[in-house]
Order: sequence, then structure tokens, then C-alpha cells
Amino acid sequence: MTLKQFTTGKGISLGAGGVAGTLSLPDATIDKVVASIVRVGGADTGDITVDGAVTLPGSTLSLISGAGGIAQAGAGSLAVSNLRLSSLLDADLGTNGNAVSNLAGSASNLSFRSTGALRGVLMRAGGI
Repeated sequence: MTLKQFTTGKGISLGAGGVAGTLSLPDATIDKVVASIVRVGGADTGDITVDGAVTLPGSTLSLISGAGGIAQAGAGSLAVSNLRLSSLLDADLGTNGNAVSNLAGSASNLSFRSTGALRGVLMRAGGI
């Protein structure tokens, strides 16, 4: 399942869904998605901001920002089994602790803070 903005370059607010001028996807909306892989964003997505708690246990969450970066704001955090980060610019999820078992990422610079041990990590420098 892919969730993305309609307008090229527009950003996505994930979790609390409170960033003005973005596609807002609150956790309550994401919780209704039934899929083993949930892709948020795409090659033409601007900044993705995780601004609230997002929980998708047993699923893979893929955040893709081809025209911006990925960051946390406020109480933004992720609780997912598998997380994939793809950003042309920076991916900074190092502000708040995230509960993730397996992490894969590709970004110019990547920062990540975990609340527990990561079982698998795969990183590639240089963005998407």
C-alpha cells in the first residue's frame, strides 16, 4: 500500500498530522491500513516529518522522500518491525527513541535513535 501526496514536492506529516501545508497522516489513519508493507511518499515527495507516535507492529514502514528530507518533530517516534528510509537529502530520526527491529536506509546523512537493540541494519550513503 502506498500513501503519498497528490501535488509534486508537497511534504507529508506523519503521526500527529499537524504540519501546515502537508498531507497529514495521523496515526489513527495509518492504523486503518492493512498491509504487510506501507510505503509513505515517493520520488516526488517533499519533506516527511514524523511529528507524533506511529505504530505499525508486524509491518514494514517505508518512508520515501525524493525531493526533501525525513525528520522528527515534537514527540515524533516510530514503533515498527521493519523500517526503510530513502531520502535524497538527510534522514534524521535521532531526536526521539524509535522501537524498530530492522533498519534499512539510504540518505545523504542518516541519524537514528533506537529504544532497543536493532537486529539488522543496512545503510547506503548518497541518497536515493
